[in-house]
Amino acid sequence: MVIATKELIMCFSGALIRAGSGTFSINDWIEIGPHRGEVVDYNIFSTTLQELDKIPNNYAFTGKTILVPNSLFLSEPVKNLNFTKRYVFHSFDIVIEPYANVPDLCDQVIAEINIFSSEFHEVAKRYNTYIEKHTGVDFPGPEPRVIVRTNEYAKHIITIIIFCPTEKATELEKRITFSVMEQVYKRELPITDIHYS
Repeated sequence: MVIATKELIMCFSGALIRAGSGTFSINDWIEIGPHRGEVVDYNIFSTTLQELDKIPNNYAFTGKTILVPNSLFLSEPVKNLNFTKRYVFHSFDIVIEPYANVPDLCDQVIAEINIFSSEFHEVAKRYNTYIEKHTGVDFPGPEPRVIVRTNEYAKHIITIIIFCPTEKATELEKRITFSVMEQVYKRELPITDIHYS
């Protein structure tokens, strides 16, 4: 009897863990094992997620639903991504050929990011403070950051990190990338590749 109902018992036990820990609730974004999505329903046997896409569109819904058995709560860690539901530290890389003017290019990129983010900058600062208070973790400030490093081919990797509304992340990445491309084109510095992280 126990062997025949093992999975049901594990699902019920997982539901007790979920209810007892208060890890998430309806409308939270969570990640469990390979699954990421918004919780739309749960019962004693399963949890239903509205699936989130993978990189580079991992802030958009795929239109699919995932039925996750509660037994996974016994074997997989559950990550609550709810703080990234509204605002996120969005990071992406642009790889260009090595030239001496890259630091000057980065200054111009930061200036343009400040223009792009001016409409939500004050709200981002408040939300950043809110997250720090509720998690007890010191996060980097909401100011944009540009990091330059080189790869094994001696090419420059420009890493751009912005704290922005989740629904604007993909659009901002596109605008910033186009802006960098335009600056590179003006300086006749060919872009070779774009990577997401």
